[in-house]
Amino acid sequence: MDVRDGLTVPQLVSRLHDELDHAGALGDRANFTSFLRVTCTRYLQLQLAGLIPTDRSIAIRSLDAGKVLAGERSRFFSSVA
Repeated sequence: MDVRDGLTVPQLVSRLHDELDHAGALGDRANFTSFLRVTCTRYLQLQLAGLIPTDRSIAIRSLDAGKVLAGERSRFFSSVA
């Protein structure tokens, strides 16, 4: 069983679904499936870039989201230039 932040994959998917639904951003099922694909891809890209630790004992919620996103922007704009 794969667990991070105390959530199994099915629990994480359910939480994401509920949060999108609560925000009114849940469109149809195809949009949710696409959202999951993009979310998984970005997560892996951030890990490969070293912006999210691969050590599962470090909780994602403990990371500074602003710092992670700033690092992602920095990498994107340096590759475009």
